[in-house]
Amino acid sequence: NYVGFNVGKPRLPLTELDDKSAAFIRDTLKNYHIDLLTPVSGITR
Repeated sequence: NYVGFNVGKPRLPLTELDDKSAAFIRDTLKNYHIDLLTPVSGITR
């Protein structure tokens, strides 16, 4: 998905969006910096 995690094929509750909705989400997320910290063994920030 566009937030940065590979979630594989759509499945409930994830479904394919229509083109208009997908474009709206893409354009909206371009305006934000999303920093999702995820733990990685041996690496510290």
